Amino acid sequence: MSKSPEAFSVLGIPVHVMTNYPGWLLECLQQGRGTHVVTLNAEMTMQAERNKFLAQTIKNAELVIPDGAGVVLYLRWLLWQKVQRFPGIELAEKLLQELGQHKTGAKIFFYGAAPGVAAK
Repeated sequence: MSKSPEAFSVLGIPVHVMTNYPGWLLECLQQGRGTHVVTLNAEMTMQAERNKFLAQTIKNAELVIPDGAGVVLYLRWLLWQKVQRFPGIELAEKLLQELGQHKTGAKIFFYGAAPGVAAK
């Protein structure tokens, strides 16, 4: 089983720092593991400070990815190393491309957006 990437606290929220998020997720899929992923930005981090349910939902995720400039800048300051921003849309695109090439038949579920957005 793939080990979890190293996490660092951003206002009490664990954010995982690694170089290959899509590869890690593909490995989880190949192992038949469902994975809860959060793409974290500064607004979500601030909302989580006021909303304990949101904070716990994010903390329960197997993977929390830095998806905002504020989160990335803080991690760069904290770690004194380059941390890449990985927007959720880029993660989804890369993951779907890889799945299409490997024809795994894996099921992917995306949650979010307003009603009707997916239909567009």
